[in-house]
Amino acid sequence: MKLINTPYLPESDVCIGVAGTGILKYTDELKRLGIDTLVTDSEPDLPKPVINHADLCVNYLGNGIVLLSKTQKKLKALLEKLGCKCYIINENLKNAYPDDCLLNCIVNSTDLICNYDITSAKIKELANEKTVIDVNQGYTKCSVCAVSDKAFITDDKSIYKALKNAEYDVLEVEKGSVALDGYDYGFIGGACCKISKDVLAFFGNAKAHKCYEDIKAFCKNYNVDLLSLDNKRLCDIGSFIPIFENE
Repeated sequence: MKLINTPYLPESDVCIGVAGTGILKYTDELKRLGIDTLVTDSEPDLPKPVINHADLCVNYLGNGIVLLSKTQKKLKALLEKLGCKCYIINENLKNAYPDDCLLNCIVNSTDLICNYDITSAKIKELANEKTVIDVNQGYTKCSVCAVSDKAFITDDKSIYKALKNAEYDVLEVEKGSVALDGYDYGFIGGACCKISKDVLAFFGNAKAHKCYEDIKAFCKNYNVDLLSLDNKRLCDIGSFIPIFENE
């Protein structure tokens, strides 16, 4: 196996990723697909519905570089044994916005997409060669799904506008089709993830999304097929973060 170069954009089949406990109802299906999951510890200082959301306590910058909250020491040790270079951020995650989303941003080959003012200083340091695309939405990673290096799906208007201005190909979808206990709805980025170069997997039934046909057509433009991991309502599990792929 090898480390994934660009976050969320594997070039072959994913074999190891990180997620919170919401992944557990999908692990049998993922295992069948050859994917093992490292599960984060709960974050007691976060709002209760999202204490197990990996995209709030882990950020993968690519090339084996992982940033983690102070609670994730066991995960840090596991990832380092596998060859990752891990950093614990200095800031503390807290119960209220924006201190719950210090790690909730995404990078690609050229850009750091985030609400820059609230992003962890360690991310700014390690991604300082990237061009910043500043957005209003603090829950940036939650709100986007990477389809290719310059193509994203988002359910956030500020992210859509910022990415379009940066000449990305962007599909904006409606909110409301993704469940998140304790909230009116969840986010598209927390409910799907590429598990190979040409497969975008959904935690739940992709066809249940209001914009399913648009999503399917958009992904087809990039030779990406959709895979539903069960037949239930889409669920924001706090993202699945691919780290390793097969050679």
